[in-house]
Amino acid sequence: MNKLRDFSQKRYYKVFRTDRALRLHTSAKKDDSFQTKFAKHFELMCMAEEPIVFPNEKITFTRTNRNVTEAYHFEDIEREFDTYQKYYNPINNVCPDYRILLQKGLIGLKEEVLFQKERASKKEADFLEACLITISAIEELVIRYQKEAQKVQNHFVESLLKQVPMNPAASFAEALQSVRFISAMFHLAGNYQLGFGRMDQYLIDFYHQDMESGKLTKESAKESIRRFIFGSISFNSFDTSKNRYVSSLTAFIPSVFTPPSIRLCPLSPCWMPK
Repeated sequence: MNKLRDFSQKRYYKVFRTDRALRLHTSAKKDDSFQTKFAKHFELMCMAEEPIVFPNEKITFTRTNRNVTEAYHFEDIEREFDTYQKYYNPINNVCPDYRILLQKGLIGLKEEVLFQKERASKKEADFLEACLITISAIEELVIRYQKEAQKVQNHFVESLLKQVPMNPAASFAEALQSVRFISAMFHLAGNYQLGFGRMDQYLIDFYHQDMESGKLTKESAKESIRRFIFGSISFNSFDTSKNRYVSSLTAFIPSVFTPPSIRLCPLSPCWMPK
């Protein structure tokens, strides 16, 4: 399986053309917010992915774009931020709170965004609209992965993707698949060095539940974790160090930051020390 995946990843590597960032920049609407521009770029990145599902795999996502292009030009930064006073940089070295994802799913988070948008100021509404674009982009990619799983007759993965990450996870396998897919989206958006946090804490209830029902054994759980880790390592082997932006996706899914001295600005895609 490892050799098959490595070969297929190399075979399906595609370079995301660097002129797409310029095309997005020049074709963006004049009144598009900084956050909306990021979200539209992330949408392009998702559209450029070619779904790959292996017949016997249990957790899926294989990245097919080798690099992540910048979503902005420096003049965008100058318009959005006081570049002499504020520190702006991609959000890295943090652990997203995947418990929220597993409990609510992206559909649940979408409902919260829609509720907040009705009461938001214009700038807040721009950010929330970017969140909706981001969620829709992920949903479309999930659907394409479902179809690919059906095509190769991997009904196990197909059943997982019908549930997660759009809906709350209901099993150990669904929880791993949900975290796997969304962690890949963070990296696809140009963020890196994002930890999985305390997986033992947010997976333990699913583990006990499936153990008690007989769906899971200690050995099958270990195998699932091995598959999860291998897939994550393979994905993160791409070089994103040259990317210098963060999408609305990072700011959207609530995150737990380590160390506590780092906070997320509520209305801008940057982080600053307190």
